[in-house]
Amino acid sequence: MSHRHPRRRQWATPALLAAAVLALGYGCTEVGVSSPGAVNSLRVTPDTLLLRVGDSAVVRALPLDASGALLVQRVATWTTSAPAVAVVDAAGIVVGVGSGGADLTASIDGFQGTVRVLVSGAPAAMAASAGNGQSAPVNTAVAVAPAVRVADGTNAPVAGVQVTFAVTGGGGTVGPSATVATGADGIARVGSWTLGPAAGANTLTATVTGATLTGSPVTFTATGTVGPPSATQSSIAASPTVIAPSNGVSSSTITVTVRDAAGSTVMGATVSLSATGSGNIITQPTATTDAQGRATGAFSSSVAELKTISATVNGATTLTQTAAVDVTANAPAGLVVLTQPAGAVSNAVFTTQPVVEVRDAFGNRVMGSSAPITVTLASGNGTLVSASGSFTVSAVNGRATFSGLRIRGTRTTGDTLGTGAHVLQFSTPGFTATNSATLNVEVSYAYNIVDVYTRNSCISCHAFTYANSVNQPATLGACAGATRVVPSDTALSVLYEKVRTVSPSCGGPMPGATLMSALQIRLVRDWILQGARNN
Repeated sequence: MSHRHPRRRQWATPALLAAAVLALGYGCTEVGVSSPGAVNSLRVTPDTLLLRVGDSAVVRALPLDASGALLVQRVATWTTSAPAVAVVDAAGIVVGVGSGGADLTASIDGFQGTVRVLVSGAPAAMAASAGNGQSAPVNTAVAVAPAVRVADGTNAPVAGVQVTFAVTGGGGTVGPSATVATGADGIARVGSWTLGPAAGANTLTATVTGATLTGSPVTFTATGTVGPPSATQSSIAASPTVIAPSNGVSSSTITVTVRDAAGSTVMGATVSLSATGSGNIITQPTATTDAQGRATGAFSSSVAELKTISATVNGATTLTQTAAVDVTANAPAGLVVLTQPAGAVSNAVFTTQPVVEVRDAFGNRVMGSSAPITVTLASGNGTLVSASGSFTVSAVNGRATFSGLRIRGTRTTGDTLGTGAHVLQFSTPGFTATNSATLNVEVSYAYNIVDVYTRNSCISCHAFTYANSVNQPATLGACAGATRVVPSDTALSVLYEKVRTVSPSCGGPMPGATLMSALQIRLVRDWILQGARNN
């Protein structure tokens, strides 16, 4: 009878199970499990262990064969370099005993591996480690990121403490995260600290929530700096851009923003304003630029025109940019003769025709006016004549330009009038009329003198023409050799001598015993005194 011997069941030892679990639980799944063999290397985990006093953790030793497979039936021997800091048992359980550092060494078959253990007490104090008292351009990060060190009661670094950094002055920012954990050296360093937009003081604090630490909060200071004002980066603006003429009632607010070459706003700069044109009232900024680099003033003017507003910073830098303010005339208030009539000769069109403007109360042309303006003869002899037959001109953009005006005598009484002093009057409904300056109308040879000659039969008797009378000698009788007409000199003009009196110095009176009318004599005299022109 044959006996079958039952096969002995082989149970995994606790050490074998522990090694397998260890291989899976500590990121070593890439390590294969090997049957007993020779140890070729020893891996320990973790490399560094952070503990507080009284806390515990587990360290592991992984013996590997030449192929890198885990030898599961090997047990490490652990020792500590500083039992007063950390102790470790055969199972790799570590307990923090006191503040400080210790090296835990695992040994298997002559191979060793070390875990560095840092043990600290409870956080007790915090102090600045780096980054205090810096300066940087506004809107940029300081060169050294602020950092604090957290320590226990023995001044040993405390790791894993959550430190919160917060901006408390200057308007800057921190990032990428405001809360940072201390490292093994007890130091927490913020990613960056970007200063605010204004020049001057910036502050940042570091605190630990829920803990009362000596030195907390830690305050960091930094100074934001800006470059000199930039003529091209700074700007000026006006609001509104269209105002009415006034003595300050209607005004535009002028805002100047001062920046440096990098575009950062400049605080504390002095700004002064100026403007083109006349009649301006400028209220200069009463304060230096604020935290946004702004300073404001005001502008008004009594003179309607397009104004250009400029700004100068700190008395030296004139902004490249300017602002435009259009001062537009108010409601019409009356008429003003812009161009006086001139160059008048009897019965001839004035060489300079009058131009009249519709003005507001400040004397500005009312560009929107098309008022009808009528011209009449306010004083002077003769008649005002218009080439078009109309004496009314509608204003265009507040301005009426007349044309074809002349003054002539009536000739109804045998005297040719329309010379001497005249005044024109201009009027439009609803406003007081305004007069021109005195217009002197010269005597015309063709219109006045020839008429006098004709009416008194001078031409038929003496065949007078301009050519044989002006600067020409008389040829008859006692007056032979005397000059008939000497321009600008009535005393040497024998013609005038003979028409003005019944007892001339030579010969008889002209045109005979009965003299010309007084007005005709005056025309001859005025014509000679005006230069005896062939006009």
